[in-house]
Amino acid sequence: MPDDVALDLAPAETAKAPTARPDAFRGPPERPAEMPREPETASRPSRQRLVRWALFALLPFALIGGGYWYVTGGQVMSTNDAYVGAETVGISTDVSGTVKEVDVKENEHVVPGQVLYRLDPRQFQIAVDNAKANLAQMALTIDAMKQDYLQMQSDVVAQQAQVALNQANYDRSASLVGTGAVSKATYDQGRFSLDAQRGKLESLRQQAAVQLAKLDGNPNIPVTQHPMYLQAKAQVEEAQRQLDDSVVMAPFAGTVTQVPAIAPGKYLAASTTAF
Repeated sequence: MPDDVALDLAPAETAKAPTARPDAFRGPPERPAEMPREPETASRPSRQRLVRWALFALLPFALIGGGYWYVTGGQVMSTNDAYVGAETVGISTDVSGTVKEVDVKENEHVVPGQVLYRLDPRQFQIAVDNAKANLAQMALTIDAMKQDYLQMQSDVVAQQAQVALNQANYDRSASLVGTGAVSKATYDQGRFSLDAQRGKLESLRQQAAVQLAKLDGNPNIPVTQHPMYLQAKAQVEEAQRQLDDSVVMAPFAGTVTQVPAIAPGKYLAASTTAF
């Protein structure tokens, strides 16, 4: 390409632009001085995030403080004699009596078999002594019954002999009354006497049967196996059990409570729960 072409273009590029009139082109209006706040707007989300995190951080403290206020503000009922909820078993005895002494203290830990409290044993000891005396008396009674039965048997044998004699006399009178050798009165006397002796024999037999029944049908029964003796023995065992139960022991390990509810001198009815 010729150089003059290049030179011709140069002036065209460097030529001045025509001067415009002041009112023909004014350009964009100037922005007011207070408008540019873009940097402040950009920092607002960061500040909100900081506030939010601060609130989350203070939330646990607010909950703790609210709970403390709720408890100390009288909204929860409290008591000085409360116990931790746990399995509890009432301890009592099936005998009535007056408390003599208490061997444990409130909230004391006890082991199985440890004495908790004792009732006055005097009435129970009296019952035991009375039952033992009755048992001894019953043994004597049974032995006497056996002796009476032997005596009744002997009486029956003797009465049988008497009846046999009267029967012989009556038979003799009956054979002679027709011949006139024996009077009618003697005959009647022999008959009435025979009937009386027969009645007496039957009564002795009935008495012996009753006595044998009292001996449980066995005249040689051992005294210690007689039903009456066993009943008296059971009364002794019951009286002894009540005496033993007057001492209340822990059935298992645990902690005793409500100890102040009983005190020496207090009367406890049977099955009254003490602990």
